Amino acid sequence: MTYFLASNIELINICTIKKMKINISIMKSLLPNQK
Repeated sequence: MTYFLASNIELINICTIKKMKINISIMKSLLPNQK
């Protein structure tokens, strides 16, 4: 049970990081002057 919870949290963290990276790339494309 604990292992399942830990792997679940890890998956959620990976998804959040991917979403953040996508958001950052979108913001960079919207604001090309800011690097």
